[in-house]
Amino acid sequence: MPRKSPDNASVMSAETPAVKKVSRRKNPSVPSASNQSFAPEAMPMRRTSGQKSSPLAAVILVVLVIVAVGAYFAYAYFNNKAAEEAALQEQAANETPAEPATTTAPVAPADPTANWLVFSLPTTSTKSAAAISFKYPAELQLTQNTENIILSNDNVSTTQLNINWVKSKKSLADYMAAMDKLKATGWEGKPSMSVVTSTNSVVISGYPAVFRQEKLLAADLNQYITYVKASDTVYAISLAAPQLDQNLLAFFVTFLNNFKLGQ
Repeated sequence: MPRKSPDNASVMSAETPAVKKVSRRKNPSVPSASNQSFAPEAMPMRRTSGQKSSPLAAVILVVLVIVAVGAYFAYAYFNNKAAEEAALQEQAANETPAEPATTTAPVAPADPTANWLVFSLPTTSTKSAAAISFKYPAELQLTQNTENIILSNDNVSTTQLNINWVKSKKSLADYMAAMDKLKATGWEGKPSMSVVTSTNSVVISGYPAVFRQEKLLAADLNQYITYVKASDTVYAISLAAPQLDQNLLAFFVTFLNNFKLGQ
């Protein structure tokens, strides 16, 4: 029997599986069990040159800058120090060595009374209870009386040095208090003297004394005066002048240091 050719429906049904198989291969992007199992894993992306540096690199850069700046200043400092030391060495080499200082023995001050005259008054020739002795400049004129000695200069008549003495049973303090009371009304009922300064921390020839600066109101003079008592006699040693100064004070102190009272 002649073979029958298949009909169109059979042919189409037979070809359909093949067509579907081919379409799956041409579209592999369609998810399936087979193509999902063989999908490649995502590769990590590398950092490109355009991305930012890490913080560690910035820290290293700052440290390098600091080290460089410190090295520069250290170099400059030690370089200047070396230059200064070299300049000092050169200056020391050029300087002339100083000569050693010579030591000299201290010179004693000259005695201001070396050329003064010496005066002595024994007790037998005066009412003084003690012998009196002192030194005085040769240019002064000495006048001796019963109860006082006057030293004066003809060229300066208003300046005089006086030594007065008077017998008294009173203590030195009581005697001076009585004299101050008399002087309070001694100039026509008014004070004849005013005390400028006074101190009792003075010693004359081993005896306690009082040193004063006084203003003589009636005579319009100023004076340095020292009161001292030996035995039963009070001595008043004074230097009077219109104006007092340091030169007169120095002379008066020198005179007092050479004034002696003895038996």
